Amino acid sequence: MNGNEENLDRLLSAPLAAVADDGFSARVTARMAAAGASQTSFETALFVAAAGALLIVLSMAGLPEWLQRVSLSLANSLPLAVAAFALALTALYTRVLAD
Repeated sequence: MNGNEENLDRLLSAPLAAVADDGFSARVTARMAAAGASQTSFETALFVAAAGALLIVLSMAGLPEWLQRVSLSLANSLPLAVAAFALALTALYTRVLAD
């Protein structure tokens, strides 16, 4: 390295002084956390309302009778049992890898 490269390397690796922001970063962080919490509450309320409306509509459309007819064939389905076992095994394997 020549003298200019060494000088540049020294300047770039030196720590920078802290920037005084008079609490700006803390205020922005607090505002973002509050906005995220209120948006999460709104999304949860919207989901619950949509699920309730869907259940009302489906109960009027004969969903309980359809579930009674289909549930026995689903309970005796070998491919469905194999798929459920594969999903459970995958979830277990993922948990073991994460730990």
